[in-house]
Amino acid sequence: MTEQPSLFDAASWQRARFGAWVHHASSANSERRIAQWLIHPGLLWLHAKEPCSGKSHLLHEVASSCAQMHIIHTDLPTPPHETATARVARWLSTLEHATHWVVDLPSGPCCPIDGEALFHLIEHARSAHVGLLIAWSCADNALAPAELASRLRMMEQTPLAAPTDDAPLAAVLQSAALNLHWDIPEAVLGVMLSHTERTLAHQMTVLQHLEWESRHQGVRTTQRWVRDNLTDT
Repeated sequence: MTEQPSLFDAASWQRARFGAWVHHASSANSERRIAQWLIHPGLLWLHAKEPCSGKSHLLHEVASSCAQMHIIHTDLPTPPHETATARVARWLSTLEHATHWVVDLPSGPCCPIDGEALFHLIEHARSAHVGLLIAWSCADNALAPAELASRLRMMEQTPLAAPTDDAPLAAVLQSAALNLHWDIPEAVLGVMLSHTERTLAHQMTVLQHLEWESRHQGVRTTQRWVRDNLTDT
């Protein structure tokens, strides 16, 4: 098998993050609650239940139709040796003209600087009476610092889960593939869903593997070729 980039480190794969948003039963409640938050802003925690549940994708979709909403992505590069005080000040400068603040964190524990800055941002949002939505998937016992954990537990939570049924899973995969300009036959998606673990996180990894192999081998994506290459995932 040819060496290939990992799912989240490949620059080309980032294009697949924000294809057409696929509505599904597992996201319906979160979509409705975010729509209400846009009208009546407050403090809201969008709690993704697992990786690849689509929290960043959903927020990107919402922000595209709300000019007053600004998203802070904490996984972007930051100035070296930046303190928590400097970080929250930098965040606030980007939020100056926004009425709806959003912080999108990667799954798992956050770094201490982000944790302290996020605590102070919550306090700023409360005093300024603006809407703040925090999108984060993190185990309760990994929430830190303690002040941040306390504030988060007092916030309203809305859970977001990845789709589990074949139809929405296939639709999400098709959207990601099309965003990569890869025309993947529906029958191939069926092979993926029937021969590998049926979780979205795993299916997205499989999709990346197949797209990369197809492009570098210069072959047409057929059901037989997919079955042969699935043994390498």
